[in-house]
Amino acid sequence: MKHLVLSLTCHGEVIRYLLLKSEAFRERYTCTFVPNYTVVDGTSQIASPEELRHLLPACDLLVYHPIVGYDFDALLGLLPAGAEALRIPYVTSTIYWPSYDFRHPIWLAPYASTALIPWPCLLLNKMIVTFRDKARIIREYLDLDIPSVMDIEANFAHQMDYLCQAEAGTIFTAASYVRENFRQRRLFHLINHPSIILFRHLTNCLLLHLGLPPLDVTPDDPFQNHQMPVHPSIRRYYRLDWGAAETGANLFERDVDYEQYVSIYVDEYIKRFQFQPFPVPHKRSRSNRLARAFRAFFGRRA
Repeated sequence: MKHLVLSLTCHGEVIRYLLLKSEAFRERYTCTFVPNYTVVDGTSQIASPEELRHLLPACDLLVYHPIVGYDFDALLGLLPAGAEALRIPYVTSTIYWPSYDFRHPIWLAPYASTALIPWPCLLLNKMIVTFRDKARIIREYLDLDIPSVMDIEANFAHQMDYLCQAEAGTIFTAASYVRENFRQRRLFHLINHPSIILFRHLTNCLLLHLGLPPLDVTPDDPFQNHQMPVHPSIRRYYRLDWGAAETGANLFERDVDYEQYVSIYVDEYIKRFQFQPFPVPHKRSRSNRLARAFRAFFGRRA
């Protein structure tokens, strides 16, 4: 039996789950997932590489995210002769949420080691600060046509460029898969949590590289209980085939429709920040563009 080691984010847990759904894989490989992160007091931090370092001398295949903080030049030198190391892209996307900021978590309504709403919507935040009235904030945000105040095509192109760069030189083909399928199937639950459909594609890239048949089933989705819904104007713009049936989100204990989601967001934002701006500095160019678009849009509506 050969030994495969996954040194990944939480994505590794799902990829291991899918690999073990393959009978052909189980006959040839054992698989160990070593998280490259740890959670301390509800905050994710880079894990020590000691466990990974211990496993590498007996590893036949390493699949890894090349995270900053790990010296992979030194770590890969611990692999035995004949072992293979495959870099896998960290697949994320804001295609469904172009007004959200992936760089700075907001962590509204904490739940265990994560949060009900992890990422801030810059446009909704501005409405909260500007209008200071929950009913109006919800009404204006639900009625907002995001493609009229943001360059959605530029955001899409940026996301495709990121995926292409992330997978360059690897065996994985996430970019083309996302481009061809994001309208027909939900490919992300959160910006950083792909759905089981996209994970299956990544896993099949690996299985085919190993000379094994791809999975032809779609198992239960471990990430489907933590989602962000997609704004109605984005669903209309992209003509999302899955949007009509999946307008809400599953926030752990309960399903919520889009208006309920926005209500939770507004309540938790006000509880944490009152009506003050979200206290994280953003790049001036993007912030100014959003501010000008926001003022122009609501100026026209007024």
